[in-house]
Amino acid sequence: MHLFYSNMYKKGFSKSDIRLAGYFQHPEVTQLTDSSFNQTVENYISDFCFRTCTKEINIVVFTGCFNPLHNGHTYTLEAARKHIKTLNNNPIMCILSPAHDEYSSSKINNTGDIHSRIVQMKDFMNDNHHSYVNVVIDSFAATKYSTDVNFTYIIERYEEILKQLSVNAKIFFVYGSDNAEFGYVLATNNINGICIKRTDDDSRMCNVIATLKSKKCNYKLIHNEFDNPHSTLNSTSIRSRKKTYFIRNDLKYALPNVDEETRNNYADTITNAFNQVFEGSDVSIKVIDIDSQMVNIERSSNVAIISLDKFYRGDFNLNISRVFTPNTFQDTADSFYVANEKDFVSYITQAKKDGIESFIIVDDDKSTGRTSAYVKHLIESNYTKLPSIQFKYLIEIHVDYNEYSIYDIVDMRDFVCGSLYGGLLCRVASKYRRFMYYSPEVNLATRAKIPSNKIKAFVEAMVKMNNGKIYE
Repeated sequence: MHLFYSNMYKKGFSKSDIRLAGYFQHPEVTQLTDSSFNQTVENYISDFCFRTCTKEINIVVFTGCFNPLHNGHTYTLEAARKHIKTLNNNPIMCILSPAHDEYSSSKINNTGDIHSRIVQMKDFMNDNHHSYVNVVIDSFAATKYSTDVNFTYIIERYEEILKQLSVNAKIFFVYGSDNAEFGYVLATNNINGICIKRTDDDSRMCNVIATLKSKKCNYKLIHNEFDNPHSTLNSTSIRSRKKTYFIRNDLKYALPNVDEETRNNYADTITNAFNQVFEGSDVSIKVIDIDSQMVNIERSSNVAIISLDKFYRGDFNLNISRVFTPNTFQDTADSFYVANEKDFVSYITQAKKDGIESFIIVDDDKSTGRTSAYVKHLIESNYTKLPSIQFKYLIEIHVDYNEYSIYDIVDMRDFVCGSLYGGLLCRVASKYRRFMYYSPEVNLATRAKIPSNKIKAFVEAMVKMNNGKIYE
C-alpha cells in the first residue's frame, strides 16, 4: 500500500474509506523518475521558473483518461487557477497526466490508446490555446509503468522532481466532486485539493469534510462553488455521440466558371467516395451547402469582421493558409503564408482611426492555435488599448455539440483539379504550390483521416472524376 494510504489507515479510516479515496492494488512501483523520460516535465518546470523569474510557484495536477480532452476539463483548470489566485500571487502552471491504457480501456466506448489520446489532447490544446497557456502533458504514468497506478504515486513523483530541482512549489490536486472521497487521502497527507462541483454532490462533499473533522485532519480542501456550465459533460457521453464527417460543398465559389450540372456531378462523386470509405463504420457523412453558411453576423457599428474563410465575405478577407511539406506525415503545418498581410496591416491601422474597438474573426472551423495567435498579434500590435477579439466558426451553424462528434471536416474544392484555393498548400524549393487531396504528395491519412486500407480506392475514384488529371 502506498505511503499516502497507509497514513489514512493510521488516522483510523476504514478499508472502505481507503478504497473510496482511490486505492486499488497493483504491482509495486519502485521508480518515480527516469532521467531519460523526465525531460519534458523537468525542463518545463525549469523553463517556467526561468520565465517567471521565481522558484515560488503553484502547480495544478490533473489526472484522468482525457479520452477526449474537452471543455469540462478546460473549465476545471480555469476554476482551479481562479481559486489559487485568491491564495497567493505566485505563477501557476498545470500538468495533465493521462491515465494508463489499462484504466482507459475499461471505460464505455473506449476509442483510443495513449498515443492517439495525446494527439487529440494536443490538438484540443492548440484549438483552445488561450486556456492552455503554461499547461504540459506528462505521459510518464501512462507509458512508463506496465499497469495503472494509484494517483498518489503521480503526486509523489512531482514532489520528487521538485525536490531535485530545488523548486518551492505548492501542489494542488484537482478532481471532480464525483470523486469527493479523494479528499480523505489528500487531507491526511497535507496535500492541497481542489474539488470541482460536477453534479449535485453537495451532501457528499459535506460528508467528506465532516469525516475529516472527526479524524482531526488538517484538511486543505476547496469545494469549488463557481457556476459550472459543463457540470454534466463527461468523456463517456462525448464518445457516445454520433461521429460525423462533414464535407462542405463549396464548388459554387471554387469553380465559378463551371456549369451547375458538372459541379453537382463532382459533388455526388466525392460524397459517394467518402460513403464507400466509411461504409460499415461508426462514421456518418454529412454534406454542408456553403450557401447555408453565408449568414449575416449581428454586430454594432464599432465591430469589424475579419474573414479567414476563402469565400465568406468579411469587412476584410485575410488570405492566410497553412504551409506543409509534400510527401511527409503532414500532421501539423510547417508554417503559414499570408498573401495580403501588408493590406491587412493597413486595414487595421485605418480601422483604429475609424473607431473600431472589437473584431469578430470568422473561419469555417477552428483554425490552429498558431494561426489564430498570429492573426490576433497582427491586430493587437496596432492598438495601444487591446481590442476585444472573438472567433466565430461557420461549422457551428450546423453542429449541435451535444449530438455530434466531429470526425473531420473537408472542403470539396480540395478534391477537384482546377478549383480556386483547392488542395494542400506546400512549399517546394522556394515556391508555393497547391497539391490536390488525391496526389501522392498529400497524406490522406492525416489530412483527411481516410484509413490507409481505403486510400487506394479513394484516389482511383478521384483521378477518374478528374479525367485522369493529378496535377494542374
